[in-house]
Amino acid sequence: MRRSRLFALLFTAAIVAGACTSAPPAPADEDAARQLMMEFFSLLHNGEYERAAALYGGSYDELSSKNPDTDPADGAGLFRNGCTLNGYRCLKVLEAEPTDSTGVDDFTFTVRFQSDDGTPFVLGPCCGATATEQPPVEVFRVVVHRAEDGSFLVMTLPVYVP
Repeated sequence: MRRSRLFALLFTAAIVAGACTSAPPAPADEDAARQLMMEFFSLLHNGEYERAAALYGGSYDELSSKNPDTDPADGAGLFRNGCTLNGYRCLKVLEAEPTDSTGVDDFTFTVRFQSDDGTPFVLGPCCGATATEQPPVEVFRVVVHRAEDGSFLVMTLPVYVP
């Protein structure tokens, strides 16, 4: 009797431990997440804000705070203003490499964006700072999340340039 309880306890612990560990994402899922992310930023770059908003699952709070006259539920309008008025750089992806993702439903990429002239985008120092005080940034982190229905959604806003 004592052995069966011990076995049951160990079996339960093994199941719980297995459920708490996350397997790495499947390569096909990672590729699908990358493709969706590239499409999202391309749509923003091309001014297709309605279609881009359908691929976004992150918060609109930052965009909404910069656009108090725009309905917070109008994702397309917020992206339009963000890309054309508020200083967000809606650039195409030049390169995207996967990094350590936080779980089976989140895919994190390090991304380099492409400037309109085809060169890599570099975010320089802001607001009077020198490159020593605020080093230029060429690589950005973008998160893509797999929703419960299996679709992918970008969770990261475009690069903001104050």
